[in-house]
Amino acid sequence: MAYKAEETPEVSLYIHIPFCTSRCDYCDFTSFTVAQSLDFMESYFKTLDLELEHWLLSYDSTIKFKTVYIGGGTPSTVAPERYAPLLRKITPRLTADCEFTCEVNPGSIDEHFLKYFRDAGCNRISMGLQSPSNLTLCEINRNQTIEGFLKKYSLIRRFYDNVNVDFICGLPEGLEDWLTASQQIVSSLQTEHISIYILEAEKETPLSIKYENNEIVLPSMQYATEVFEKFAWSLKKMGYNRYEISNFAKHGKASRHNKVYWDYGQYIGIGVSAGGHVGNMRYVNTSSLEAYLDFPNSGSCYESVEERALLSDLREMVFMGMRYREGFSKSSLFERLMDDFNEKHYRDLESFVFLLESSMYFTVKDDKIRLNDYYFIHNREAFEFFIEIFERLFYV
Repeated sequence: MAYKAEETPEVSLYIHIPFCTSRCDYCDFTSFTVAQSLDFMESYFKTLDLELEHWLLSYDSTIKFKTVYIGGGTPSTVAPERYAPLLRKITPRLTADCEFTCEVNPGSIDEHFLKYFRDAGCNRISMGLQSPSNLTLCEINRNQTIEGFLKKYSLIRRFYDNVNVDFICGLPEGLEDWLTASQQIVSSLQTEHISIYILEAEKETPLSIKYENNEIVLPSMQYATEVFEKFAWSLKKMGYNRYEISNFAKHGKASRHNKVYWDYGQYIGIGVSAGGHVGNMRYVNTSSLEAYLDFPNSGSCYESVEERALLSDLREMVFMGMRYREGFSKSSLFERLMDDFNEKHYRDLESFVFLLESSMYFTVKDDKIRLNDYYFIHNREAFEFFIEIFERLFYV
């Protein structure tokens, strides 16, 4: 399917690198250890290159990337030279102010990787700390130490002035100790961006199996949420703005790539299990490595494709907008969807917006609908309300 450049002259690009030195016990992303992947690595990058070329040929030659995000997995596990064919296509298409992020882990990052990507246009690094305890890092099979993290953070600072650090709240450890140590690390590093995620022990992960077998103890969701909010409040005092439920940034350092998702913008995703939103199409690539590698023969690597799925669009626009501190535009909902909605759906949309506006969860100012201050923090009940009225109006 081809798309004209005037429809989307600037898009975002996500590249999924599913390789890791080892697999953390909490991880349910599509990823493979390097030992598993040696036979697939070269073929995977060739397929990535072909998939990117497929998308570039679908656009006019003027297409530009306003944000690029290389995630995983652990992109820094792979030698930077393997990225060369991709970067040769990407770098000339970066906008002048492109935000180009690469995820790294302290166990696999080195000076050569950092310089190589900086020279290719990368200007932002995201590194996972997750826990400030070496005992916890060992418990969850994460291949790093606090000392190693701090050493590699200092190395990153020699080449980059925009860095994100990830934390996970709710791992098998004392959360008050986690909170104190995490606050001290942020205060010391003064990194530009912080992401904090509350652990959800996904089924079939090693962490979940250990928990079900009573081999570890996990904090309750309620307790983890309380400690998360204490951390969020302390970040505010340190000068961080909570611009999304799980994301905090110094002034001007909010993630522009993530904002594309929250604003329901246009982006290409390449790689196994990657998804994209291009024109009127939304797609998700296969999560099977073997099926993805067959893309040169099959001509398709999609697991699912939707063409202008109106109710899915509406649900996604509101759901992602609720996560964003500024909320979402009421007029945008109608502008994007009203021409394609039938009369019943249009009336249902009006009722839906009215119920959101009149509920205790939301604040309306000018054209924006957003979670109010309390429910932006304690948001689970608000999301349940949104799902309930959405399904009642549009699926009954």
